Amino acid sequence: MNLDEVIVETTRRCNMKCGHCLRGKAENKEMSKSHINNFLRQVNYMHSITFTGGEPTLPSGLKIINYFLEACHVYKVNIGNFYIVTNAKVWRPELPKLISKLYYYCSENDISAISISGDEYHEQVGRTSFKYKLEDAFELMGISIDIDVRSTFPTTRILNEGRGKQYGSNRFVRKPEISIEYEDEEDYSNFCVTEGELYLNCEGNIISGCDWSYESQRLSRNIICKASDNIKKALIKRAMNIFCYA
Repeated sequence: MNLDEVIVETTRRCNMKCGHCLRGKAENKEMSKSHINNFLRQVNYMHSITFTGGEPTLPSGLKIINYFLEACHVYKVNIGNFYIVTNAKVWRPELPKLISKLYYYCSENDISAISISGDEYHEQVGRTSFKYKLEDAFELMGISIDIDVRSTFPTTRILNEGRGKQYGSNRFVRKPEISIEYEDEEDYSNFCVTEGELYLNCEGNIISGCDWSYESQRLSRNIICKASDNIKKALIKRAMNIFCYA
């Protein structure tokens, strides 16, 4: 099974309490190895993998990113590129080495990137120093990865989810849920997801799209299936329902 955009919720722990956070209140949960194994054993290729949270650079998040990469080796899952967003509050020396492992595993790193949240809603911490340390480490490793520091975040992009509800509704248009393309029109089991975000969360659910609070992630209408279910069958069912009722 080939997938377009996959987002993995590494942890629901966070070291900040940002007023615009779409997730809501942090939870004491992290991704389990069994959820990762159940998911990856059904996947051949992911065009893009995003690691999110919570804060993915917490020790719990880095541990899961490392395990996810190891599991990709085991299940022979290919990855095109990766993306990590961090609040850059705490520098962890093991981070550059882990990112380099991701870099060398991926095959299309021209668009792989690290994004640092430095907008007005976050605490003012040493993000410039964080970026310089990453750049110095990448230079020594001989790798080139774009590092972006997001300096502004307009209220028009704040979602009506989690703590962001205080800013109002209907502020952001979500992507279409799922588009799939069949390699053989007579064999519906052989397809790839060509558009749409699949979000694997800490509860082992695969969600349609990633822009949801923890509360919304528990709504049945947003859940495609469990990672332990037949994901291919569930995706076909979801895509067909969208096509029939669009």
